[in-house]
Amino acid sequence: MPHDHSVDRRSLLRAAGVATGVTVTGSLFGTGAASDVERTTADRFEAGAARVEASPLPEHLDEGVYLGGFGVGPVREAEGVHDGCFARALSVTAGTDTVALAMLDLIGLGNVQLETIRRRAADRTGLDEQHVLVGASHSHSGPDFQGLWGGVPPSYREYVVEKTVDAIAAAVESREPATAHVGSVDAPEHSSNRRGGGFTTETLTALQFRRADDGGRPPGDPPVGVPAGGPTADSTGEGDVLATLVSYAAHPTEIGSDNQLVATDYIGPLERSLEASEGGVAVFYPGAIGDASTAGGSGETDFEEATDYGETLADVAREALADAESIAPGIAVRTGSVRLPLDNCLFRTAYAAGFLRPYYDGETPSGTAASTVAGAVGGVSPAGERAVREVAGTAPDAVPLAIHSPIARVSLGREAGRLELLTIPGEAVTRLGLQLEEIADSDYRFLLGLTQNSLGYLVREDEYGELEDRTYEETVSMGPDTAPIYRNGARGLFDLPREPFERSPPEERTCPETLLELESQLQDLQYGEMSASVCCAGDADHDHAAGRADD
Repeated sequence: MPHDHSVDRRSLLRAAGVATGVTVTGSLFGTGAASDVERTTADRFEAGAARVEASPLPEHLDEGVYLGGFGVGPVREAEGVHDGCFARALSVTAGTDTVALAMLDLIGLGNVQLETIRRRAADRTGLDEQHVLVGASHSHSGPDFQGLWGGVPPSYREYVVEKTVDAIAAAVESREPATAHVGSVDAPEHSSNRRGGGFTTETLTALQFRRADDGGRPPGDPPVGVPAGGPTADSTGEGDVLATLVSYAAHPTEIGSDNQLVATDYIGPLERSLEASEGGVAVFYPGAIGDASTAGGSGETDFEEATDYGETLADVAREALADAESIAPGIAVRTGSVRLPLDNCLFRTAYAAGFLRPYYDGETPSGTAASTVAGAVGGVSPAGERAVREVAGTAPDAVPLAIHSPIARVSLGREAGRLELLTIPGEAVTRLGLQLEEIADSDYRFLLGLTQNSLGYLVREDEYGELEDRTYEETVSMGPDTAPIYRNGARGLFDLPREPFERSPPEERTCPETLLELESQLQDLQYGEMSASVCCAGDADHDHAAGRADD
């Protein structure tokens, strides 16, 4: 195609939303301060929750299921199941807006399975695909859905995808009138900073949905996915708990590297303890866990330590819920995308060797060009752009330049600044987590770590490479520009101006010698610049007309 010299190259790339780093869309209105945005309000919430077991079956184990975490490489093949792996889901509606959140007991979840879950869940439920948020608990005894530690067989990948879609669909189908309540407790004694920072994001936040007085399901009936005889609500009216969400920052590593059984670490014991006392379905979300370790678990075995620690955190969650405040019905969902350069030579080599391909789709040189053209032309649907990228950008010998990751903000409450939920596509270190809490600037902040992607550590740029004897997090980060690009994406979700950002010089990146030629041609671009496309809730045609390239 002849080059049109009348079109500025930089403008062309920015129009595509590919090289500029951040694209924001969603159902928040206006472009003012975050406190000024409008949200869908209603007379009440509706909520539903489900829990579906997704542990590997014997035939999956026979094919080879590897556990993730603790170094790199296929060193821990699962020999059986301890307390297994679950897909837990919550669906919340206020007025015409609905969001679904799902959590899996995995070390992480690559974007191939992630996007498959979101598409299938949207097809089955009728939800907006962008409003389906999927995360991983980061249990270091969970199956490896990233490919860095041996991976899992295709049959098990498909099995977990379907079980997760089942959980999301069940949560959507079981929605009923509900009230929402949120509380938090500072609990610094239960975590420690392994990078020597001396502090973590110490707040444990608990969000609970309870059946409203006119709820539709008979009192005592278990939520979908909770077997008869299992934990159920033991009272009527508002006291019947549908779901409890908990967020806290502590690495799920109570069970050590010698374990070869599929396990939830401390997270399963925490969730089961809350389900036994509160009823409903409990879901744990890791917060800014990048440098946060557990503190205080005890027991003669690793499994006993995990149980003790999880049940201790459940007590803290109950303390938070004891003083919980009600949330007036209202919801807003805003979604976007960040383009994160893949500078890490470990990841690039693993991709080139084929280890990551079953789990991650990356943007290759031809994919970049195709996305740019598709976005610049305009009138191309997100699905069409995705198809172009898949056709043009998946050459078997091509190493990705970058990975696109969805990000999302969910605002709960009729009044502004009540409760903000923000997704993090990996493991944010403490100091980045504190910045994200400041960006959210609300009464309550709920960080959803390893949600919408699992892209390693997000180390703040002024901390990157500063600790000579503590470089593990940098070793498994996509690169030094990951945190500032993502942070600008988060700022865009809150209508805050982006911070000045320039791509780091090649000599400061993890592996500058592996950068491809096209990447060097894009170095002059402001990767953190936001290309915003804010549209009305439910106006799908507006998204299509904007020619978005963030899917």
